[in-house]
Amino acid sequence: MTTIELETMRDRIRGQIPMCPAPYVTSAIRQASRCFFQESEVWHMTVSGLSLVAGQASYEIVLPAGYTGSQVYRILEARVNGAVVSAGTYRLGVTFTALTLVDHAYLAFERGYIPTDSEEAALEITVVLIPDAVSGFVDPQMWLFWNDAVYQGARKILYSTPSQPWFNQISSANAQTEYAVQLAIARRECGPQFSYSAELVARNPGGWL
Repeated sequence: MTTIELETMRDRIRGQIPMCPAPYVTSAIRQASRCFFQESEVWHMTVSGLSLVAGQASYEIVLPAGYTGSQVYRILEARVNGAVVSAGTYRLGVTFTALTLVDHAYLAFERGYIPTDSEEAALEITVVLIPDAVSGFVDPQMWLFWNDAVYQGARKILYSTPSQPWFNQISSANAQTEYAVQLAIARRECGPQFSYSAELVARNPGGWL
């Protein structure tokens, strides 16, 4: 979600709710965007180019340059030499930098499953991404496919705030219905997926299987 895309959606919403301050609308859009990608888990990315090392338990999940403002929400799948690794043998770990509060995600093998083979093996990790709570980056293709879901989610948030003059139960219910439709579609369909080694490569760029 670029600044222009954010401002365009904000102006669209304020056209319906003119008394709502712009910062309030911006906050609702960011909150709706984060909520939608959490609930749908439609934004996937595969990180490759990693190698297992004997005795090493943790492997950092490095996102491509330009993905600042997004974060790893969940590890969807891990594969070693193409074979799926049992989900119970690893977990998602997150650390925070004190000054920037930027999180660093990594896959950590549980005790008893730390690699012991001295021969290196290729590790691929497919993760679910979400916008972070500050800058709220969304991949352009993801935004193209799902911006209407975010729009309806932001309307739902704004119209359902009872302490504000724009509170409207009917409009809130309508927005909730539209949001639920978009969420159901996202959960059913498969959005674009990406592999990242030396460069970002789109797989299934059309977004539908």
